[in-house]
Amino acid sequence: MSQAEWSYLLNSRSASTLNGVSNARYSYVKIQDDNNVITSGLMVYPDVFAWPTTTGAPAVISASNINAQLAWTNTSVPTYSASQWRELEDAGCVFLPAKGRYNWQSNTGRFQGDGEGFYWTSTPISDANNCKDAYYLHITQTGAPSTSSYQSYAYGCMVRLVYAY
Repeated sequence: MSQAEWSYLLNSRSASTLNGVSNARYSYVKIQDDNNVITSGLMVYPDVFAWPTTTGAPAVISASNINAQLAWTNTSVPTYSASQWRELEDAGCVFLPAKGRYNWQSNTGRFQGDGEGFYWTSTPISDANNCKDAYYLHITQTGAPSTSSYQSYAYGCMVRLVYAY
């Protein structure tokens, strides 16, 4: 996705009202897998969304955690089980894990781990560096998701595959 597409998805698209919040676009969440490993990240809501109401469905998310940046330790950031996440995913939600990025130049392995997510955009920087830089989506608990920064391709950011209808 381009820088503009990420920005539209998280900042300006029209979406459903959820728990009294108009245009609910995303929430900070944690997902606990079947092996009890907890992963922090961003849950992106579809344009048209209804919270699952089946038996065992996750509780409706707090209004204070819709389109808002929160620390992963905030009590408004829920932890969903794997089965609860599957219900949200079936309802159209997408999870963007905050699992850091890799820096091959320093050969240190993962750099900035849990708590920050880095996803490449398809928007390169046209500069004297021969387009070796690109914008990225940055998910952090110290600010709203942003695509205003760019960095060298030497950093290994995640790539989120999308399906065009």
